Amino acid sequence: MNKKLKVRCVTTVCILFIILFASGSCASFLNSPSDELDKAIRDTSNYLNENIPRGSKIVILNIQSEFTALSEYIIEELISNAVNDVYFTVVSRHQLDAIRAQFNIQYSGEVDNNRAVEIGRYFGAQTIVTGRFIAVGRNYRLTVSAINTQTATVQGQFNRNMASSEAIVTLIGTDLRISNAPSGAGQTPAAPQNTSTVAQPQQQRTTQPAAQTTGLRPGTYTFWPRITATMNGIPINDAYIDKIVVRGNNMLIYITAVPRGTSSSGARGHNTAAGFKCTLTDLDRPSRSWHQIGAAHSGNEGVIVSFQNVTATRLSLETEYWNGTVVFENFTLGEPDAQ
Repeated sequence: MNKKLKVRCVTTVCILFIILFASGSCASFLNSPSDELDKAIRDTSNYLNENIPRGSKIVILNIQSEFTALSEYIIEELISNAVNDVYFTVVSRHQLDAIRAQFNIQYSGEVDNNRAVEIGRYFGAQTIVTGRFIAVGRNYRLTVSAINTQTATVQGQFNRNMASSEAIVTLIGTDLRISNAPSGAGQTPAAPQNTSTVAQPQQQRTTQPAAQTTGLRPGTYTFWPRITATMNGIPINDAYIDKIVVRGNNMLIYITAVPRGTSSSGARGHNTAAGFKCTLTDLDRPSRSWHQIGAAHSGNEGVIVSFQNVTATRLSLETEYWNGTVVFENFTLGEPDAQ
């Protein structure tokens, strides 16, 4: 091969490499290996799809655990999977919220089978899905049961043991921070042995007192069309805010890689939620900002970034990522979705 041809070949390879790297940098914004918790939730959904008659109306009622954020995460993922798999008709979280007080239930609390059946019949559902999440030594166990509301018998039960994961640590850490916030309670609940790493996550960097409560109305704020982002001032097509969930002092921002529907877990690359460093800014008072307290992958939906004590309604979200700065420039929280 002559010298000129060699130089051309090397140059062509280099250019192709640069193009592939550049095109992949934005596409990998939300990509990461599947989390152990997400795998367990997906496998649970597959089991339910196989063991509950297709076309049934179901209620995904509760996941008993010591950690509310963890239970609600599992429930929302199971609901999301059920909706997107199109095997069942699913009673929404909004409908469940409307009767929680009437039946005195909590999403992370224990619900006996008789009460579960009663709730299922209230909604005209054929199946109730209930479960629990417990620590077993340094690992965890998720148990989910499907109960027939007509016969009050168990249609099936799925069990999965798993090691700790980024999502588990983040979600447990959220509850521990709430418990540790100054409130006069004094004591904090004991954490499972393998959550010691959560005791000192990112340093508290918010500009407001930790005990301050949010002025936002609790609920889910869904955006349509989804809020788009820019990177270094240029619009990108793989980062969208789908919804924001406010519960107590917590704000969870759901970021997805697609403009509609859900992102595919099979498309994820090497990046992890740990690469996110997000800051919320109050656009009405730009001197006020809040830094994330955690980030975790959300099965089909992308990434959930959590904040605490956010009181503003007109916001921007800035994310420092390895290949640039992603900015959601201006969005407003009006009223939560109708219950």
